[in-house]
Parts: sequence; structure tokens; C-alpha cells
Amino acid sequence: MFDEIYSTPIESDIQPTRLSGPIVSLQFSSDGTPTWIVSGRWRMDVSYDTTDTLPLSISNVNVSLVMVSTDGEVTERFKLSELQPGALSYDNTTHTLTQNGTIKMIRGSQPIDEVGINLKLINREVMIISLDPSRTSDYFGSSPIYGVER
Repeated sequence: MFDEIYSTPIESDIQPTRLSGPIVSLQFSSDGTPTWIVSGRWRMDVSYDTTDTLPLSISNVNVSLVMVSTDGEVTERFKLSELQPGALSYDNTTHTLTQNGTIKMIRGSQPIDEVGINLKLINREVMIISLDPSRTSDYFGSSPIYGVER
């Protein structure tokens, strides 16, 4: 017979899971008309508890967006990075992780600091970004930006 040795992992022992994928989304005007086609890539690291069930934190968020007007005449590029996390919550029923905070946004070469962000990750498969329209001059409208994990 032998003795088993158990150790309780500390948070620094928990390795984050890298999630990433494409963004394919539409932005709508206030009357419901599509105005922008949004594409790009996203990635983030999510740390889970020792059972790999409960999310503990999100870090290293990086998003690259290309927005093209639906008539194809205007193209804009954005980068989102340097998440400053705020409240984090997880809904066990819907398997939805919600992270609020602020993020640095670059439009073309123009930085826009401290943009409010609400990130949602549903079933580790669907990622949703909502940005504070007062900091983005309503550029993204009120439509969230959708991505999938791949």
C-alpha cells in the first residue's frame, strides 16, 4: 500500500486557456439598416478553476477589426488591447462569462484610451463585444460585435 500526495494548486499554477477566432458581424443604424460589415480576429486568455469549469479571469485580450461600409466605399481599421478588467461574472445556467472593464482602442493610428467594454463568452464558443458608444462617437452603433472560437 502507498500514500497518495495531493497538492492544492495556487492561482499561479493555473495555466490560462488561449481562445481565439474570427469575427464576422454586422453593425446596424438606429432604423435597423445594416451600415457596416465587420470582420477580423480576436484572442484572449481565460483562466479557469482547478475543475476547468468556473472562469476566474480574462487577460491578454487582442482584437483586430476591419469595418467596411455596406456600399464598399469606406474602410476603417481598429485594434483593441490592454484590457483593464472590472467586474467579472459567470452564469452557470447559460454558461456565460461576462467581463466588464476598459480597453485601449486604436482607430487607424489614432488612440482612444479607456473605452468601456463588455465582453461575453458563451459556452467557450461565442464571443460578444459591446463598446461604450459615448467613447467611440457612436461609431459602432448599439450593435454588439460577434466572433466565434476556432
